Amino acid sequence: MSEHARARAFEAWLENARGDGAPQRPEQQLLAEHHLMLAVLAAMDAEAQRLLQGGVLRPEFWRGVVEFIGNFSHRVHRVKEERFFFPALEAWGLAAPEVCRHIEDDHENLKELTWLLCEGVNEGDWEKVLRVVSMYLGRMRTHIANEERQLLAPALAEVEAQQVRPIFEGFAALETEELGEQGRTDYFELTCSVCRDVGLEPPSAPGKRSP
Repeated sequence: MSEHARARAFEAWLENARGDGAPQRPEQQLLAEHHLMLAVLAAMDAEAQRLLQGGVLRPEFWRGVVEFIGNFSHRVHRVKEERFFFPALEAWGLAAPEVCRHIEDDHENLKELTWLLCEGVNEGDWEKVLRVVSMYLGRMRTHIANEERQLLAPALAEVEAQQVRPIFEGFAALETEELGEQGRTDYFELTCSVCRDVGLEPPSAPGKRSP
């Protein structure tokens, strides 16, 4: 998927987060969330480069990153995919089971790296943090690219609106359960915070600037 496609999907995602806009198809929601996740990866990369150049470990920055990865990427985005989206793609014949299992294995590996990152931050071990971040960045970027090429693109091309209604309803229920009253807004604001903290522009929609 192109950066522009992610950003356009994110525009609708953000409008929904603010209580505006029409309901968004599930695969577009996932694409929008990738836009947010890639922004956090860019912030992680920038902070890791600062550490490599002799900067001190900043636990408060990395705790924000871990909160986003742990509570949004794994407890919301990942569950949307594994509980609702992947089974539907398999049932429609748009994804081979082995492809979905491989993506799920990636999820488990990335979760383990998240725990290691949390340990490194809590221990104040900047070398461990750098090692883990180096592995996480490469694997996560590859993971997102594979997901979009193998699973999201077929759904965008083939699936009719009425077919995705049960998935959309499952996504909405999960967000209510996991994100509570604030919904997506808290994690958008957290992403903006970690980006600004390292001097990066926060994620935005085409032609728009984030607040």
